[in-house]
Amino acid sequence: VFYTCPAPASATGPATVVAAGTNGHFTATPPLGSVEGGWANDMVYHYEMETEAGSGIYEMACEDCSGDVDIAMPNQPGVYRMRVRAEYTAGFPSRGFIELIVKVGGPEGLPSPWTGTTVGEGSGEYSYNASAEAFSIRTDATNYDLAADNFGFIHTELCGDGELVVKVESINGPGYGGVTVRETNAPTAREAALFSNLSPILRWEHRDRPGGAKQVRTFNALFPSWLKIQRWGDWIFAYSSPDGIRFYYVNAVNIPMNGCVNLGFGAYSYVPGVDATVVFSNVSITGGVALSGGGGGNSGGVQQANTESLPLEPSLFPNPATDQITIRLGGLTEQPTSLRLRNNLGQLIEQSRLEVPAERTEWNVSGLNPGLYFMEITTEGQPPKVLRFMKK
Repeated sequence: VFYTCPAPASATGPATVVAAGTNGHFTATPPLGSVEGGWANDMVYHYEMETEAGSGIYEMACEDCSGDVDIAMPNQPGVYRMRVRAEYTAGFPSRGFIELIVKVGGPEGLPSPWTGTTVGEGSGEYSYNASAEAFSIRTDATNYDLAADNFGFIHTELCGDGELVVKVESINGPGYGGVTVRETNAPTAREAALFSNLSPILRWEHRDRPGGAKQVRTFNALFPSWLKIQRWGDWIFAYSSPDGIRFYYVNAVNIPMNGCVNLGFGAYSYVPGVDATVVFSNVSITGGVALSGGGGGNSGGVQQANTESLPLEPSLFPNPATDQITIRLGGLTEQPTSLRLRNNLGQLIEQSRLEVPAERTEWNVSGLNPGLYFMEITTEGQPPKVLRFMKK
């Protein structure tokens, strides 16, 4: 026997305006009589929201959900109606419903030091969800013109060396999301970028001279939802990771750029005329980041270099080395510190995390071929340091 459930006894939605693209909180209570009858323990709710503000056309926003739930709001501001229905798990949804009015406002502004810009042709919407610490780019720009770049870009200024790590949290529509370093935001500027569509295929592109054609390559990677791009002198390195812990080298290129560049993450659609929305989380940046304003804005969970602490001056010996090198950090540090060994092409050979507190460490180089090597030292709150040494 199947039963048609009555409408919920009550339902509530957000009491204030909810920013577009963020979550709104909704509640619902069991129909009258269902608690006494023992039905409330097997109750679910359906939340149906208008597809467009005032359209009267509804689609399921949350099916078989609880009576206490967060639901993603539309990306377009407006006044929407939400219908809340109840259902016994051994029955049919209620024909009756409670209708709520939900006011969706403009997207939240980007936290300092980030700026949203559309590079080249197309449009872009840029928002930040403070509760989820996630950035969102919605764009119709397509990025397949080799003569010019077209994509939505959230960026900050990087002066000197540094790196950016992001997680491509989700992609809605035919899109790519990725990380990039650009000399300027002109569509024909020098640049290097690594993009993912959350498939095993990564898209790498770079342009080594202004106005030149960009070069595009693809690489295979396992679950490449985490991306990292690093600037080290004239070298740009790109990495991917399935978990945000183990990063694997993808590609590198030598492109001389200005001392200060635009570092950030971007998105584009690969179907003309169709929007793509890409959400980025776990945004972390280290290096010479220029903070805007007075530095008192919401950082949005972004890690930035501590410009108030005294910089460490690491060193290593012996140089040239035969079997082992000793790395001095230049002082006792209690901050997370990572070491990366690269060859003379900038390719990553080995990496390690120090157990802190630490002041020095040893590194076995007996298995290296003779030649020039680089030891990159990254300590949280400090700019990256690179030491050169010769292996005999």
